[in-house]
Amino acid sequence: MTMSLRAAAAMAGETVRRACARRPRCSALRGIAVAGALVAFAATARAQESGLVQVRESDYPAYAKLRLAKAVAEEKEMFAHDQVKRSAIDAEFAKACTDLGWTADRYGEVDGAVSSALSSIDDPENAGEELSPVTLATVKAHLADLKDFDGLRKRARDLVQEQMRAAARGATPTPAQLAGKWVWDIELTIASMAEGMGDDLKQSMRDQLSKTLTAATYTFGPGDRIAVVNQRPGQPPENQEGRYRLAGSKLTIISKMGSRERADDVDVGLKDGHLLIGMMGMYSVFRRE
Repeated sequence: MTMSLRAAAAMAGETVRRACARRPRCSALRGIAVAGALVAFAATARAQESGLVQVRESDYPAYAKLRLAKAVAEEKEMFAHDQVKRSAIDAEFAKACTDLGWTADRYGEVDGAVSSALSSIDDPENAGEELSPVTLATVKAHLADLKDFDGLRKRARDLVQEQMRAAARGATPTPAQLAGKWVWDIELTIASMAEGMGDDLKQSMRDQLSKTLTAATYTFGPGDRIAVVNQRPGQPPENQEGRYRLAGSKLTIISKMGSRERADDVDVGLKDGHLLIGMMGMYSVFRRE
């Protein structure tokens, strides 16, 4: 491979030299352009010969996906307090690599080359190692995205939080699964919200919930009709009737307020045969009546 690259470069140079010799008026600009192409070709050949990692434009889509997957893995590691969870996170990232035809080692090599290119662009006078011109060109083409570290971390954090909320609320329901009457269960709600916490904290939560709500029901159907009843201590029941719309785990309740319609959004899920309704990862648990 080494001899063929050098031979190709020499042949290209000789071809240009002969062409210009036959045409004395060969423009200086054309000569400069050809010389530039030869320099780029030679630089690429040197990179291949020296074993430098080359990140091509065709590599970037997969790299960008795995860069986000790696940020997600690092975000999850902040909550992983044992080796079992950390191993599961590593396995999840390895699978993401495999799904794209990569390996974790290849990602590490490419990410290292991209990091070196970013450092070279930021501080060319103190660049610490030789870089492939192909890698530099790819990095420069995506410089804004690669330098947006805050945006990357935010996307990763949002994904992790959504995954945690999805795990907490359970499976996405269908209208057929929602149909019927669901009754709020304070003990199931406390068990869900205070999982792993002590009895004193659970009792405190029970006392606080009892002061704000004593009973609640959601009745779905027929069709898209919905009726919600909340019972607060010392007050008459609050009735809300209207229609609902289900989009994935997002439940929108549309009801009348005077002459206007009001839309309220909550998250819903089905877990262990119970209906979870809430938002921001905090859910009340309802059992089917």
